[in-house]
Amino acid sequence: MSRKEKILIMYSGYKPAKTYGGPVNSISNIIQALGKRYDFYVIASNHELKSIKRLQGIKYGWNRIEDANVKYLSEKELNIKNLYKEIEKILPDVIYLNSIFLYKFLISSLKYMKKYRVKIIIAPRGELCMNALKIKSVKKNVYLRLIQKLKDKNKIYWHSTSNEETKMIEKILNIFPSKIKQVEVMRAKNNYKIKDIEKKENELRCVFISRICEKKNLISAIKYVKKANDTVTLDIYGFKEDMKYWEACKKEIGNCGRIKYCGELEGKEVLNVFNKYQLFLFPTLSENYGHVIEESMVAGCPVLISDQTPWNDIMDSGAGFIVELGNNKKFVNILNDLSKLKNFEYQILRNNCINYIAKKGNYDDIVNKYIDLFDV
Repeated sequence: MSRKEKILIMYSGYKPAKTYGGPVNSISNIIQALGKRYDFYVIASNHELKSIKRLQGIKYGWNRIEDANVKYLSEKELNIKNLYKEIEKILPDVIYLNSIFLYKFLISSLKYMKKYRVKIIIAPRGELCMNALKIKSVKKNVYLRLIQKLKDKNKIYWHSTSNEETKMIEKILNIFPSKIKQVEVMRAKNNYKIKDIEKKENELRCVFISRICEKKNLISAIKYVKKANDTVTLDIYGFKEDMKYWEACKKEIGNCGRIKYCGELEGKEVLNVFNKYQLFLFPTLSENYGHVIEESMVAGCPVLISDQTPWNDIMDSGAGFIVELGNNKKFVNILNDLSKLKNFEYQILRNNCINYIAKKGNYDDIVNKYIDLFDV
C-alpha cells in the first residue's frame, strides 16, 4: 500500500478554540472531506484569540482531532527556530498556510521548502480585500512589499477562493496567474434538520453572530436597528475581540431595549441559534467567504448583508438582501419592510433561502478541486 501524502496545515488557532473565525471551519471541513486520502497535521497556538490561557481538553504533544494530528504550541514555542524543528519532525509533502501575515509560520516553512523542495500553498483568506487592508494599513503595506519577492519561487502556490481574490493576488502581490489556484471555500456537508419558525406581522427578530471587531461592522447594524421601527429587535452573539470597539458599540446601544448582547457561542450551537431568528443582519466591511452567512441560510434564516462578500447572487434567488456598504437608508428601509411581512410572505423568503443554499455548489466537485490543489 502506497504512503499517503502528508499535508501540514498552519494557522493561528484551531479546534477546540472558538474565537479564530471562519478559517478554522474551512480547515476542519477540508480535513473531514479528505482525511482518508491524506495524512493531515495541524500546528496552531494553544489558546484563544487575545488570551494566553491554555485551551481546556488538549494535551501536550500530538492530539487526534477528527482525521488530523494536531499540535498546540504556546507563544514561547511559536518561534521560527522551534517551528522549523516541528516541521522537520513531520516531513510534510505539502505545507498549507492559512494567512499571509503570520510571518513566523511563513519563514519557517520557507526554510523547510529550501532544504526539502516541497510545495507551499498560501491562502490569504480575504486579507487582501481592500477594506481589510485599510485596517493597520501602514504595517501591512510594508510587509506585502516583502511578500512580493516570493513571486518567482517555483514551489509556492497561492489559493484563491473567488474571482475578486484572484485579481487582488495578481494586482497587490504581482503573482503570475499560473501560480494561483482558484478553489471555493470547502463547505461542510449539510445534514442539519431545520425547525419551523413562524413570523407575526409587525415583528422582526434579527441576529448578529460574529467576532466583535471593526471588520465585522457591528456598530452599523446597531445604528440600523435603532433607526428602524420599534418592532425590529437585535440580539448580538460573538467573541469581543476588540474591547475598544465593543465599548463604542455599547455606547451606541445606549438605553435601547431592543438590542442586547447574548454572549459567545460554541461552533456547534450556531445553527440552532440561527434557527430561532428571522433575519441575519451582517453589514460586514469585508468577507473572503463568510461561513456565518452560509450557516445562517443552512438554518433557514434569510440574510441582509453588505456587498463586500462573495454571496452576491442571493437576490437572484430571492434568498436574502444585499445592500451597498454605506447605504444606511436602504438597510433601514429593508428592515422596516421585512418587519411588516405576514407569515405566508416570510415563509416564501425563508424557503427561497433554504433552496438556494441546498443548490449552492456540488460538494463532490469541490472535494475534487481540493485534491487538484494539493496535488499541484
